[in-house]
Amino acid sequence: MSYLYPKFILIDSKLIVLSVIILTALCAAPMVINQSQATPVFEAIGATDSSSPFSIGGSQGVSTSYFNPAGLSFNQNQMIIGLVAIHQDLQLKFFTRPNSANISDRIYQAQAIDTKHEGLTTPLPSSNLRSPTLDQEGLQQIFIQFGLLRTFWKNRISLGLHMLLPIHRFEFQSPGFVDERAQYFNNQLKFERWGDALEGLSMALAGAFRLNNQFSLGLGITMLNQAIASSQVFLSDASYEGLSVVSPKVEVYSAFSPSFSLMWQNSRKSAPTMLSRKSGTAQEFIRASSSIFLTVFAPQEVNVDGESKVKIWNYPYQDGQDSIIQRFNQSYRTLPLRVRWGGELPLNNNKLDRSHSCWTLFSGGQWSHWSQYKDRNSESPSWSDQVELSAGFKWSKDTTTIASDLRWRPSPVPLQTGRSSYVDPHQLALAINGTYPFYEKFYLKLNLQGHALLSRTDRKDPKALYPVLDEFPASVDQVSGEVIEESLGLQSNNPGYPGYQSSGWVWIAGLHLVWYE
Repeated sequence: MSYLYPKFILIDSKLIVLSVIILTALCAAPMVINQSQATPVFEAIGATDSSSPFSIGGSQGVSTSYFNPAGLSFNQNQMIIGLVAIHQDLQLKFFTRPNSANISDRIYQAQAIDTKHEGLTTPLPSSNLRSPTLDQEGLQQIFIQFGLLRTFWKNRISLGLHMLLPIHRFEFQSPGFVDERAQYFNNQLKFERWGDALEGLSMALAGAFRLNNQFSLGLGITMLNQAIASSQVFLSDASYEGLSVVSPKVEVYSAFSPSFSLMWQNSRKSAPTMLSRKSGTAQEFIRASSSIFLTVFAPQEVNVDGESKVKIWNYPYQDGQDSIIQRFNQSYRTLPLRVRWGGELPLNNNKLDRSHSCWTLFSGGQWSHWSQYKDRNSESPSWSDQVELSAGFKWSKDTTTIASDLRWRPSPVPLQTGRSSYVDPHQLALAINGTYPFYEKFYLKLNLQGHALLSRTDRKDPKALYPVLDEFPASVDQVSGEVIEESLGLQSNNPGYPGYQSSGWVWIAGLHLVWYE
């Protein structure tokens, strides 16, 4: 892509004022927005009400509504309410920039020697920018978790609801750039799959049909909030000193993203979820059965298409137009096509006496089509498809269970040696869970998770396929014609130059009260 470097001294001042007005209106009154809500928080923290939140083995709990709808057929009627707290300690260390990379104030008087210089932009003086930093927004979240599960028609049909309702803020969308464009805004970088990517309401509805004692089919839908907002701006004076009127319009409606699943469970004559001999209430998987499931998730994204219409009194519009139009497109919390699988295997399933304990192994995984991912600016960053894996065990005795689940979640982001600076290290997570009878039909579930974001170093390479742009190419002074020494070599305000190191920890705690009918 080629850019033409502007000669600032030749630009009419009225055009500058008009440009400022249009950009201000675009930011302050955005316009036609198509917005939906995806569910990356489910993907990040897993099924917090399950003994195997990452593997989803055995499909226990209302979270089955999202991860494995077919598993609803092998659950009991239940209701759950609880709290989930997330604390993110993300670290991003920027390497020291050489002084020669800074752009001097003389950029405003410069004219490129090679006017066809590739990648030429309109940078700001580096002295006018704050140092590159990590975006600190959205690092803590608290959710109310609520869910229902009901069976009908001789236990052939099951319906489930799984929801995470944010307490802090209901919705949050924060755009960002991963290259030199960040200099015009906050000059910050974000962790792609953490931080504010977990913000917002997440909800899943599902139904399952039990074909026989062993097979079940499931259909899930993730509920999406969509909105259309339009805004028109009238300015009585191009200098913005006169009357200004803004007329916004907002419309909110719903949409859905589907998922499909199939589950096999080796059910026996006695139900896999037995009754406690002590209280007659539900005994969770004291006699677990072997099971396997497969779920396919359709892509999700929060898509924002914007259009501003600015009307200026007595302005010479082009033929057929009555306003100045600006458009943009953004995407938030994007999730690609995913295929999830998992299962569990009991080791001593033949012991029915409640005095005996039962050990169960489970494992799972997920393939994600990250090569089709779109970033916040609806641009395709050329990530790679990845497979995450998990495995763990569960110990059960009577109605008490203790379990642990380990997950490896590789990063789809290639080494950031060029212009882009996506931040996403590999992840290793451990979950410890427990279930304890609280009172008759009520049970307490505790879920603790630690996610290690493994240290990763990204360094810029001038030989990269798409290297960091030289934003201040070899130039001469527009007045004197002398070569500007500060323009020789590479100068860039790219926040990721010359490199950075990313790491961190994410801590998650969930406490739930479950009622079994």
